[in-house]
Amino acid sequence: MQRAILAALFVIPLAACTGAGSTTPTPVCPAIVGPPIDPNAKLVSPANGATGVPTTVGTVTFTVTVASLRSGYLTLYIPATPGQGRLLGGPISTDANGVSSSSIPALAPHTTYNATVSLPSQCPDGAYAILGSFTTQ
Repeated sequence: MQRAILAALFVIPLAACTGAGSTTPTPVCPAIVGPPIDPNAKLVSPANGATGVPTTVGTVTFTVTVASLRSGYLTLYIPATPGQGRLLGGPISTDANGVSSSSIPALAPHTTYNATVSLPSQCPDGAYAILGSFTTQ
């Protein structure tokens, strides 16, 4: 009986990490390690440090100097809840002036978000750039 309980406690979390039960397997991705690959990346709108950003802002715009990041993933993290509160933006598009944008869903009120962009891959937590942070109204 104790072995069955121990086995269940091991298998259930393992299944959750590997995408068991879903039709698309979830890759096991390494944690972000090392410095950002683009130290010149920055938020354009909302601006880094902005407060009172509407929860329905809808789009985040930014600039990067590493061109491959323009086809990566925009991710918003809530630093107050490590390991949770991660939002992925929509596809990134870049205009003729080098300003990239990504659509985002409605955000939580009175919440600080850290924005990053990472290289395209099955693991969006690989090589990355820190864009900045902003707080919603």
